Amino acid sequence: MTSNQRTLKVRDERFPIQGTFTISRGSKREAHVLTATICDGAAAGHGECVPYARYDERIESVRAQ
Repeated sequence: MTSNQRTLKVRDERFPIQGTFTISRGSKREAHVLTATICDGAAAGHGECVPYARYDERIESVRAQ
């Protein structure tokens, strides 16, 4: 029986938005996103999140969590 080690990679990425994305709280021209990949042997899962300033979240604080 072999043991697979689970790994987690978290990256800070920026994705340009064509034009401007506007909602009631403001406008932006890029999405500042944390992407996560967890691997366990041959299996991998991916996810992403955008921290909400409304809840006092920042890229750094969400990465630490």
